[in-house]
Amino acid sequence: MSWLADIAKKTQDIPIANLLSDRLGRKPSKQTDAERDELLVKIEILTARNNKLQDVGNIDATQMESQLSEEEVTILQTIASEDEASDYQIAAAFDYSLARAQYHLTRLCENQYLVCNTTLERQSYLLDKRGHDFLAANSPA
Repeated sequence: MSWLADIAKKTQDIPIANLLSDRLGRKPSKQTDAERDELLVKIEILTARNNKLQDVGNIDATQMESQLSEEEVTILQTIASEDEASDYQIAAAFDYSLARAQYHLTRLCENQYLVCNTTLERQSYLLDKRGHDFLAANSPA
């Protein structure tokens, strides 16, 4: 690293060389106890946030199923009877706005009840295995 210091000394006319030689001449600064404690607190906060996010991500299937709204269950039943449906078809069938239909369909896809099939810029929604299982378990006998 001394060769770099030599180059910096030879080219002190250049502003970047002055900055470089100043940095090379300084010893690395140590953190004070207060700075170290502050960093440890930040690490603990970030770790706690990460653990909380993991806990939220580990909600078991029964809790997810209980969070399905009646609308979403009806959408699942409709798609099961039609084999597939687009967001426009769902919006028309339930007299929803397109945004409302897309919200429910997206939620069902995220929770793995539906699969979104995109072909030639046309999206259609199909039941996923979890959707089939949910309907089989919750359909009246």
